[in-house]
Amino acid sequence: MSRCKASATNKVARSIITFVCTVFVELLFGSAWAAPAAAKQALAVVPIVYISKDDADAARASLLDPVVADYGWQGAKFGVAEINVNGRFLGNQYELIKVTVPLTGDLAAAAKEALSGGHHLVIADLKAADLLTLADLPEAQGTVILDARTSDDSLRQSACRENVFHLLPNWAMRADALGQYLARKKWKRWFLLTGMTPADQGYVAAVKRAASRAGAKIVAEKSYEYHTDDGHEQLQSQIPNVTHISSAYDVLFAVDTSDAFGDFLLFNTWDPRLVVGTHGLTAVAWHPLFREYAARGIQYRFHLAAARDMTERDYGNWLAASIIGEAVTRSRKTDAASIKSFLLSDQFSIPANKGEGLSFRRWDHQMRQPLLLFGPRMLVSMWPQDGSGHSRLQTDTIGYDQPESACQKLR
Repeated sequence: MSRCKASATNKVARSIITFVCTVFVELLFGSAWAAPAAAKQALAVVPIVYISKDDADAARASLLDPVVADYGWQGAKFGVAEINVNGRFLGNQYELIKVTVPLTGDLAAAAKEALSGGHHLVIADLKAADLLTLADLPEAQGTVILDARTSDDSLRQSACRENVFHLLPNWAMRADALGQYLARKKWKRWFLLTGMTPADQGYVAAVKRAASRAGAKIVAEKSYEYHTDDGHEQLQSQIPNVTHISSAYDVLFAVDTSDAFGDFLLFNTWDPRLVVGTHGLTAVAWHPLFREYAARGIQYRFHLAAARDMTERDYGNWLAASIIGEAVTRSRKTDAASIKSFLLSDQFSIPANKGEGLSFRRWDHQMRQPLLLFGPRMLVSMWPQDGSGHSRLQTDTIGYDQPESACQKLR
């Protein structure tokens, strides 16, 4: 506007130009402020229930590890904030309804109350048993539940549910990705060292399956349980002793889903060997150090919002919110039946910052996706890669393909 005034050479011209510039500024900025206000009144609210249950405090392998109480929640909150940017342009306002159940609380009662208002889009940040409790509620039968946390194969196989969609890779996908990579490197002799938890046993079964599929051999298998609070004793005595075996092997395949001993394995095994599995070289959906494709941008935005790095659990919850936003935007529907139909259609694909669109397998509702093979500090590879020979999608070569699926409910 000051330029307009400066260019006027006489009073009349200056008056005219001032009037024109004033009208232009009022139209520009007035409409910018008025449009959101008008749109806000016309926005259709799309409620999303976020439900989680408190965990028992997990032990930290190092005092350098932060104490974080909001894993998952920050991912969901960040995801809803992002989809609201586009949602408002299309007349939608996504609202996140947080339901957190205490460790000894009644999940079923809390879920019933949350779903009683007719809310039918749910982000579930729950462990396997609690997820099934939620999915089997009568109030949840008409919902779309996005499982943002579990990796249990049983939930995709014999215990699959029609109203549940799984976002993070299951144990079979993780084991197959690592197994195929190790086979490509010709490291086919594995020493399997496992923990004692039920989740460990689930991953162990997947590793054995992956070995047979990749043409590898498990030359030895041992179970190990952390016996002392003295980390020095574990490093100097227990780990070398438990990894002292007579069989020759290429890699130690560690299965320690609770992080009880896996971090101690690197550089402490009896023989100088690589460590893969839950520690060392891992197969993950996301990693805080992943920077390829558009990952750098989302890592930065999340850090600004949460003041910490995005973990795999945060990524699963962010992805759940993004899926809802994508489905509503592209289908122009908000009811559960329409959303479910669209998620299982050939039209659905979600950009997830990993170089390709992700989609759901119809036979078990598992999200197919490439996995990141990460070392402690850097990306080693992404898997699967070319040469799989699969007739349709490479990502169906990891995990359970349709002919292998034991999920009968969705056939």
